Amino acid sequence: MLAALLGNDKIPHALVFTGLEGTGKIAAATTFAMACNCMAAKPGDGNDPDSGLQGAAALPVCGRCRACRKIKSANHPDILHLKPSGDSIKVKQIRELLATIALRPFEAKIRVVILQEAHTLNPSAGNALLKALEEPPGNTVFILTTGALSGLMPTIVSRCQHVRFRPVDREVIARALIDAREITPPDAVLAARLSEGSFKRALQMLDSDWMQYRRWLLEEIAVLSDRSPGVLLALAAALAGRKERIADALAILNSWFRDLLVCRYTPGRLINQDFETLVQAAAQKETAESLLKKLKALDTVSSRFTGNANIRLCLETLLLKLARV
Repeated sequence: MLAALLGNDKIPHALVFTGLEGTGKIAAATTFAMACNCMAAKPGDGNDPDSGLQGAAALPVCGRCRACRKIKSANHPDILHLKPSGDSIKVKQIRELLATIALRPFEAKIRVVILQEAHTLNPSAGNALLKALEEPPGNTVFILTTGALSGLMPTIVSRCQHVRFRPVDREVIARALIDAREITPPDAVLAARLSEGSFKRALQMLDSDWMQYRRWLLEEIAVLSDRSPGVLLALAAALAGRKERIADALAILNSWFRDLLVCRYTPGRLINQDFETLVQAAAQKETAESLLKKLKALDTVSSRFTGNANIRLCLETLLLKLARV
């Protein structure tokens, strides 16, 4: 799609890239900026195999000219990256950006503004950006990245061309992990399966104690219904004590109960394949109705964590419910 826009000389003034974290949105935005300004390649040439770029073979990029090198190293004065300051993108950041793009580009043919995590725009910042999208400056392209369109103001979405990034195939992630890390193929396949289509997430798993954390939690979940209330409350306290792992814990819990539900129908599609024996045994003790209730409870708790809920209290309630349903 991006190559066609370049080839037809119909580059829109604003694009929004949506998809899971780690599916290549920022990499694609950067490569697109290079393709807009490459001094050697021409539309239709395709990506030079020696450029060091992957996943954008259709884009005309040499990867070696002065413009490409500057953009790739994030040193180009006309390729602007905007990220959240703290937990949101502030109106002050947007105003400073607008003051910059009101001036002519220093050297780029097409100036590109890459606005990461656009869903964090606060209302004032969103309205300020909207004015720029309604009357875009010449030779400037905005690229917004976000997980889903629902996090953006509808008026902003309506002024952008949507590009959806699908989860990366497991086989592609596994091969990339083997190239990027000195790991065995079985470990790469496991990380790829658990990554849910995000290469970044797969790397994070391998570069931290995520795998050990997951194993510990799955072994605890497998015997949840046998635990006393006191043990369940202690487990909730242990989970709440690692706030940076709360999202991981909920994802692991969700994958476990999802596997219990699907294993009797399509065992080959288990997420936790390395725990297949444990999954099969636990599934015999559950009904489809009880598993659906547990998944619903998990979904409810996950949505509460986006607010100011008491994390430990939510986890205590959740674990007691999961053990008793």
